[in-house]
Amino acid sequence: MYFIKNPKLFGASILLKSIVWAGLFLSLVYALYEMFYAGDTSIHAENHFIENMQAAVCAMSMFCFLAAAFVNGEKAKAIPLFFAVLSLAFILREVDVERLDVPEIFKTLGSGNGRNILISALFVGVFAAAFMSFKFYLGAVFKFVRTKAFHWGVAAAAVLVLSDIVERMQSVPHYEFWEETLELVGYTLFLIAGIYQLPNPIEERR
Repeated sequence: MYFIKNPKLFGASILLKSIVWAGLFLSLVYALYEMFYAGDTSIHAENHFIENMQAAVCAMSMFCFLAAAFVNGEKAKAIPLFFAVLSLAFILREVDVERLDVPEIFKTLGSGNGRNILISALFVGVFAAAFMSFKFYLGAVFKFVRTKAFHWGVAAAAVLVLSDIVERMQSVPHYEFWEETLELVGYTLFLIAGIYQLPNPIEERR
């Protein structure tokens, strides 16, 4: 059981989930149509529709987890912040920042070794903050693993692992399309996890 600390966020989360599920359905229908009816094999190419959707979904996930950390009264902020950093890592994985028309500092931090250093530093910061309140976060983690957000996160991880397996199955027809499509589904499940976390502070759970 848990208490809804912010009813407005709860209502917004219900609306967001509906929009996300509808968006995923329409995106899959469009991708399948373009790939197998229109014959547009570029649909899953670098910086095309499916990858752009992946980046957009991951950006939404990052904002949801950031909001869960700072807007809903969450005391165990390091947990949603961990997933916000993970969302950023996903974004930088899917977006070729070095090809964008952005200042060089963003290209340096968003690609190659700069990206690795940035993400590592953010993760270290989150873990360091949690370690400073180890006993508190140990209890918070036990609460978190019983939440819908965690369960949807596990489902997302399973689908992303499956996409990695498919990527290696080059004998499967159109394996690249299926790999990118599964990634989109996995990122969407991750977004759903963020939406579930949005109105429900971990430390409000009983």
